[in-house]
Amino acid sequence: MKTLLACISFALFAFFYFGVVLHTSDAPQYLGKYSAKYMLVVVVVTFAALPWAWATRSLISDSEVALRSGRTVVIRGQHKVLFYSLLFALLCLGAEGALRLTFVKPPPKTHDLYHPYLQNALNPTDTELHVNNHGFRGEDMAMAKPNGTFRIFVLGGSTVLSSRVDYEKSHVRLLAHSLQDLFAQAPGDDRKVEVFNAGNHWHTSQHSLMKYLFQVKDFDPDLVIVWHGINDLYRSCSPPRFSRGVYQADYSHFWGPTAEMVMKHEQLPDPPPLFSFGESLLARRLSSFTNALYQDFRKDDPIRLVDVDEFASLAAFERNMRGIIHAVRGDGKRVVFATQPYLYREGLSPEELSNVKFGKFMCVTSDGEAPNLASMALGMKNFNDATRKIAKEAGVPLIELAAALPKTGEYFLDDVHYTEKANAVVARSIHDFLANSRLLE
Repeated sequence: MKTLLACISFALFAFFYFGVVLHTSDAPQYLGKYSAKYMLVVVVVTFAALPWAWATRSLISDSEVALRSGRTVVIRGQHKVLFYSLLFALLCLGAEGALRLTFVKPPPKTHDLYHPYLQNALNPTDTELHVNNHGFRGEDMAMAKPNGTFRIFVLGGSTVLSSRVDYEKSHVRLLAHSLQDLFAQAPGDDRKVEVFNAGNHWHTSQHSLMKYLFQVKDFDPDLVIVWHGINDLYRSCSPPRFSRGVYQADYSHFWGPTAEMVMKHEQLPDPPPLFSFGESLLARRLSSFTNALYQDFRKDDPIRLVDVDEFASLAAFERNMRGIIHAVRGDGKRVVFATQPYLYREGLSPEELSNVKFGKFMCVTSDGEAPNLASMALGMKNFNDATRKIAKEAGVPLIELAAALPKTGEYFLDDVHYTEKANAVVARSIHDFLANSRLLE
């Protein structure tokens, strides 16, 4: 019996040990297999063989216990194994029961709600972001446009939303104030202007097309302003953290915010019944912990920056932008495109480089490769050039926002998101373009 217990113990250790040793890090630095952190794990587990052997020997060997009466009792090894096994089982059952009794449904994310076709939508109760009653960043509004009102919607991703800047200092809000002043100064023009921010995190040209067709057009806008680039660019990629499978032209491979919601908030809305078998909250917690630990060790694997000169999603981007023109003009409305500003350039300072993250975060492959700075700059140039080409072909007015913002940390918080100063420049650039055109007539 003792021999059998010893074999079982060492077999368990060997199973765990070889599982650790046979792993290969994404970007090995030692022995052609391990990253720096993971090499430390291998060393610790290797040296753990001695204390494991000592513990096994102590557990399965007979022990003599002297009682106060003077008698000596022999505790057999198999009895100790049975005792500790029962104790471990009772502890697990106690922990499982405690988790089920204290289970609390995870709260929803502050800024994002699940949406069946847009993936994520702003929360109308989010007062910090200043989301209105219809889920746009702006003042509350009626769906029916008031008489004598010129209504503008700005569509895009997070660079349009500009959530990292206070509402009153965001470019759409600044634009609304400046255009209202412009209308007020025009002799005989008593119209009012409404400007609403329909941008959101993660959203691409495809999201904007759907959002216009199924949301924005119902508000009878007079003018729609659109810019995209970076979110469509990284849809060319299929990072394991956010995607499943290879690139698809309808972006169905890229789960984006939906993947994040699934990972951060487990989908089981309620705990299993107190007395039930099958689903274990304890196992779920342990699995979550080990996955987080594994991801933490993977962070030490250096990402290899490589040259990328083709972006599969460029064709889909062009299709979507043309679709937006067709949809807006089909409703008898006016549309304006803008190029998207970005920070990428040669000679960035160390601080600016540390803030450039999109390629390494959104485009890293399962092999640990990501587009380098020059490739991201090329990609953004290609997408902005596509916007220019489509606008020229369709006769759509184009605002050169990419040229309006200097590529420095004074204007960019990261790859593409704007500082307060940049928001003011964006608002002024759009205002000046509209004021010098006939689009507000």
